Amino acid sequence: MSYVSGIVIQISSAEEGDEQEALLKSLEVFRNGVGISFKDLSNYSAGSKNPQISLFCGGFNYLEKEELLALLDSFSWYCPEQVVVTITTEDDPTEIYRICKNKKLEKL
Repeated sequence: MSYVSGIVIQISSAEEGDEQEALLKSLEVFRNGVGISFKDLSNYSAGSKNPQISLFCGGFNYLEKEELLALLDSFSWYCPEQVVVTITTEDDPTEIYRICKNKKLEKL
């Protein structure tokens, strides 16, 4: 039996280099040393312009949602207003989170 969650994380393309690398490394180990990984979809967009975002996607079994959100909250984002996280599970409506005035991810 499984319970799959699809996660999409959108950040500003200004979150480059060390910050983006730190994010990806943290996401890989946030489940008590059990590596999970997100695929970087940033280079797969269409259109005549770069969309100015970095986009990461992954599907996970029995995701610890609160732990993931706490990890993302711990980052010092350069453009926090552009951080968007969507979580879609098998049985529940899609949840959307954004960093709000209190500088924490909040469910919309």
